[in-house]
Amino acid sequence: MNISLPSIVIVGFVAAIAAIACAVYFASQNSASSTIVLAVAAFCGTLVILILQSWLELQSDETVDSVSAEYTLDRSKPEIASAFYSDENPGFIRGIYEQEASNDYFAKHPEALNDKTAALGQEKAQNLGQDMALYSFIVMLFNYQYDWQIRPVRLRARYAIGYETSVGLSRPDECSMVSSKHLNELLAAVENRFAEGVFDRSRKEICLPPNSRITVSSRAVTLSSPLYTMEFKFASPIGTLYGVPKMRSALAPATIDDVYMPDGVTVKYENMLVPVQIRAEFHRLYAKHPSMQKLKKWAQRLTRATRSWYEGEGNVFRGLNRIRTPESESPTADPSPRVSGNTSNSSERKNDQK
Repeated sequence: MNISLPSIVIVGFVAAIAAIACAVYFASQNSASSTIVLAVAAFCGTLVILILQSWLELQSDETVDSVSAEYTLDRSKPEIASAFYSDENPGFIRGIYEQEASNDYFAKHPEALNDKTAALGQEKAQNLGQDMALYSFIVMLFNYQYDWQIRPVRLRARYAIGYETSVGLSRPDECSMVSSKHLNELLAAVENRFAEGVFDRSRKEICLPPNSRITVSSRAVTLSSPLYTMEFKFASPIGTLYGVPKMRSALAPATIDDVYMPDGVTVKYENMLVPVQIRAEFHRLYAKHPSMQKLKKWAQRLTRATRSWYEGEGNVFRGLNRIRTPESESPTADPSPRVSGNTSNSSERKNDQK
């Protein structure tokens, strides 16, 4: 039988109060014995100190962050995907899975964009963006966060450039395994349009921290255990920009050119930004648990990997756990070094050898 720590704490607190009351009454009936009175006083004082110290030292911890996922709906193909996939990790992998999931969905549902009103059409487009962002997050878990104690590994060879990959360090007894089949079922239960999508070609399970579970709603993915709760919420897109997707900046402004479908009314491209809100909470009663620091580092890695996945900044493996090099410790170094593909150049290899 599994008994939760909060239940034990409540029962223990009530028992401590009862024990103090009984001890005080017992001492009052034997007040002629200084030894009994002193022992009862020490007993009650120890319990009071334990309660106060636990209340003051055990504090919950919460972090909040956000990233953005950009998508463009191309009604002529049709396709829902990002217009600016990076050729670096993880943009390349993200593009493969998202475009494949989009193609499979529209091949099976050619009527998906048959809209009766403009408002309905915009709502469908936004729902597609949210569904794709949620599905893509699970793809990221399988490709880059398949083990909660993952670490980057750089392989070297004399005849080729370096190759950067990752390895999971968790033992079987340190994992709560979640299968891809189970996640497909969770997505299907909330009617995610890409529930039948593939998360990884070879990996069929991911390793979460012990006693963890994953829950999926129509607009959120939650990882939780008695020690922590980590929620990824996919909010409604912030507006919709119609027209040809272009890179925009303050230094190089670009106009958005409208392109219409053959009917001359329906806009061909709909661009949207899906906010991904990340909240990590570490529960108070387990604040000094032996695994708490590992869990907090994992939450930080997962947040950085999520940012790299959607926003395409830097190499995702660097987001897992920064590899220390002389350049990375320099105050003038770029905090987010960009590495093309999974490779590292010769200068990086020399620095690592030092």
